[in-house]
This record gives sequence, structure tokens and C-alpha cells, in this order.
Amino acid sequence: METNFPRIEIDSMHEDHDNSEEAYSITKNILREKEDIQGIYLTTGNGPAGVGRALKGARKCGSIKVICFDFSPETIDMLKDSTVSAVIGQDPYSQGYQTIKILYEFIVDRRKPASDSVYTRIDIGLRGNIDSLVS
Repeated sequence: METNFPRIEIDSMHEDHDNSEEAYSITKNILREKEDIQGIYLTTGNGPAGVGRALKGARKCGSIKVICFDFSPETIDMLKDSTVSAVIGQDPYSQGYQTIKILYEFIVDRRKPASDSVYTRIDIGLRGNIDSLVS
């Protein structure tokens, strides 16, 4: 990452255990300790609610870019009110369906998967396109 994006510095990584209260506490502490933070990237489904609450409490919505996952009602609302900058939709139905289908065909039918990788759809939700992605 340093080679391709030399201006991006990862200050720290934290585990919120997919818990919004923990994400809130972590974010609140980071905002208190680091005045120059410019972005937050979350990989958990419940973390964005806590991060959003901390940003709103600190009046930092929009000034700190937040990227998170999953088109939940909370993340969509935060995207629309500019608390979150982008939401990555992972197509959970296809991920689950394809996995079970491939395993079934392998175990029951003894058919080897057609390839080593199966790609599913990923959508990037922004304020301008989120309604068309979740309708």
C-alpha cells in the first residue's frame, strides 16, 4: 500500500467485535486523541452505527470520510445524511447460495468446481446512486 498510495497513512487498526457500542467507544477515543484523522474504514456490519454516533456527537460528519459494508437501513440512512461516504454492498444472497450449491455438487454429485474462484457482485453505494441499488 505504501508503494501505490504513499500519501495514505494507516494510523491504527481496532477490533470492534461487530459491536456498535464498542465501535462507538473506539471511535470516540480516536477522535479525542487524533485531531487530524481523515478517514475510517470498517469491515463489520454493526460497527458503522457506533462510528456514526461518535461522529455525530463530535460534529465530524462529512469532514471524516467513512467507508463501510452492507446495505442495511442504518448504513443507507447514514449515507444519505453524509455521515458515511460510501457503502460496499456484498450480494450476501449470491455468496451464500453459490457456496452451498458448489459444496452440494462436490459432495453429493462428486463434481469438481468449474474454477478455483467464484466472483459475486459488489456494488459501491454513494449518495447519488444508493436508491437505484437498493430498490
